[in-house]
Amino acid sequence: MTTPNPYDPSQQQPQQGYPQQGYPQQAYPQQAYPQAGYPASAPDPASLQQVTRPKNVDLSFLLWLVSAAISVVGSLLTLLTYEEQVRVTLEGLGMSPELIEQSLAASGPSYVNLLLSLAITAAWVAVAFAMRNGANWARIVLAILGGISVLFSLFGTVLAVGLLFSLGIFGVLQGLLALVGLPVMIGAIVLMFTGGASRYFASN
Repeated sequence: MTTPNPYDPSQQQPQQGYPQQGYPQQAYPQQAYPQAGYPASAPDPASLQQVTRPKNVDLSFLLWLVSAAISVVGSLLTLLTYEEQVRVTLEGLGMSPELIEQSLAASGPSYVNLLLSLAITAAWVAVAFAMRNGANWARIVLAILGGISVLFSLFGTVLAVGLLFSLGIFGVLQGLLALVGLPVMIGAIVLMFTGGASRYFASN
């Protein structure tokens, strides 16, 4: 009988009661490390769109500037046609020519009102610039004040357009500017809330 060699692995017998167990090697997942100088991931296109000023906002800003220019020209025309407007109005009320002349001599075109109108227009333009730069509060201010101005202009234009057209060339120009100013302001208000404008203001 041959004695097994204890140093020969092929002749070794497994020990009873102790099954041989295989221990699997742990797998370690390989991690990808970004190379220096290269971003780990591409920027989200949606985030880029949020900070890009839409064309609607630029167009709205231009319309606000046009509206401001119309307001300035209208104020100057009002100054030029003031006496004629008063005369026609008083004649419509049945006042005698002597009293009309006395009223015109006592009153006169208000340059203070003109300066106040110009100051308000300048502030209006400043708010429009803030709106263009993404200030949501400026958009709200323009929408509220612009809406109020549209309502007053609707009633004022309907009542005064006939009178203005009877005052000569300056009155006709003033009436036409009043008619053109309404759709310009309405368009400026609407464009601030369409075409991705709300997303642009939310990102600023």
